[in-house]
Amino acid sequence: MYLFPKDLYADIRLEDVTHTSIVYENASLSEHKSSQEIGAFLRVWDGKRWYYSATTQIDNIQKELDALAALATPNPQILADPVVCRLEANQDVCLRFQENDVRQVPSEEKAALLQSYLPLVQMEEITNWRASYLDTHTEKRFWSSLGANLHFDYQHASVVLRFTANLGAVPHSDSIHTYQPDFSSLQDKHGVLKTQIAESLDFAKNAVPVTPGAY
Repeated sequence: MYLFPKDLYADIRLEDVTHTSIVYENASLSEHKSSQEIGAFLRVWDGKRWYYSATTQIDNIQKELDALAALATPNPQILADPVVCRLEANQDVCLRFQENDVRQVPSEEKAALLQSYLPLVQMEEITNWRASYLDTHTEKRFWSSLGANLHFDYQHASVVLRFTANLGAVPHSDSIHTYQPDFSSLQDKHGVLKTQIAESLDFAKNAVPVTPGAY
């Protein structure tokens, strides 16, 4: 994959992150976007100093690594260095979200899912609201000159409902959400969120000031 410099310790972290954000504010679509960010962080250790580099130019990782190595001082005893001796060289692949990858869900399905939650906040008591669908998928790689080679991923998806209700002397604002590891797990949480909204509105209607004193 990459050619690590001789007589130096080096490692590379690569991160690929994809985000989706869909937002409705008071029944109007205000945001619908997806973005991807890929970047790498590199380190070189010569026994005296760390040399760092970060880049979003993935095709230039080897050049970045070679440039850092050129700044360092070769150390034939680097494997006996106390810092290097504490490091491990694990190898594993743990891709848990390949079959339910949120990146594979069409954008139209994500928007339709969020729309199915809008009726929960479209009620007379609620005067202002914001509903969001958010997801993030992250895939990470790690390589080191000791032989480490790790590849893993994680993700989450959520529906967030924020609202303000005027049910008393003071406006009541609240936020509820459901946070899940994949898209399909968001499709049946309407009842849970509806109950939470009802509890929030009940609090706004019936809450009374606490009587001062020692408790």
